[in-house]
Amino acid sequence: MSAQPVYETRQANSVEYPSLAPRTQHWAQAPVALSELTKGDYVLLVRTSSADGSRPLFCGNISAS
Repeated sequence: MSAQPVYETRQANSVEYPSLAPRTQHWAQAPVALSELTKGDYVLLVRTSSADGSRPLFCGNISAS
C-alpha cells in the first residue's frame, strides 16, 4: 500500500450558505469512477489549503456500503 496519493485534486468548488447556516459544502472531482475506488483499498483525505498549512480535516475509508 502506498502512502502517496493515487488521485489528487487541487481545486474544490464550493456552495456557500448564508453565514448563519451551519453547513458549507465543498466538492472536487477525481479522474476515476466511484466503482473503481470501492474495489480497492482507498481512503479519502481532505486537507486545508497549502496557505492554511495543509492540515488534515477528514480521513475515511471509501467503501460500497
